[in-house]
Amino acid sequence: MAILQLDELEPGMVLASDAAHLSGRILLRAGVTLTDHHLKVFRTWGLNEADIEGADPESLHEQKLAAADPAVVEKERAAMSERFHHADRSHPMIDELFRRSLEWIVEKSHK
Repeated sequence: MAILQLDELEPGMVLASDAAHLSGRILLRAGVTLTDHHLKVFRTWGLNEADIEGADPESLHEQKLAAADPAVVEKERAAMSERFHHADRSHPMIDELFRRSLEWIVEKSHK
C-alpha cells in the first residue's frame, strides 16, 4: 500500500485500491489510471489521498528534496531538527510530520 497525498498525485498513476469519500461513496475503482479530470473530482469531493500502484512515498520525498539547493535543504533540515528536538522522531507519525514539514519549507523557500 502506497498512500500519496492529493498534491503528490499525477495523471497516469494507477489506483491500487478504490478511492472512496469519507461517506463511503466510491469515487473511482482500483485499476483506474488517473487523469486531470479525476484529480479535479478528488478536490471537489475533498479526497486528500489515494493508494497508488507502485508508488514509493519515500522516493517522492527524496526527489523533491533533490530538486532543491542542497545548502537550503541542509539549513532547513538543521532548523527543523531544532524545532523537533523534544519530539520522538522514531515514532512514524512524528517522522512523517518532520519529513512533510521539511519538504514544505524547502519548497516554499525554493519558489
